[in-house]
Amino acid sequence: MKEIPDEDIKISKENDLCLVIKRKAKQGAKWLHVKEIVSDIREAILQATNIQDFQVGVFVKSENGSFIYWTNNNPELFNSPVLTQVVFLRGQHYSCDEGDSY
Repeated sequence: MKEIPDEDIKISKENDLCLVIKRKAKQGAKWLHVKEIVSDIREAILQATNIQDFQVGVFVKSENGSFIYWTNNNPELFNSPVLTQVVFLRGQHYSCDEGDSY
């Protein structure tokens, strides 16, 4: 697998981003919540790669919803712009424990 961009790791740690691992059992199925990890994007992807399912993804959660950062369908692709977008959009006091916006 391609290395996670250093800037993505830095942004996720500095901003305590809430990363959510989700999975799908089949095409057209809803994403199911597996686990939340705070600020360690490398650990989130490592754990996601160990899950065997039709599709597995790492999402970035905010009060405005959750956004796909990475999936096993395109393991070499990292949606880096979503990290800065979430930091920009989220409230100053948002934490992983707030809401279930995913």
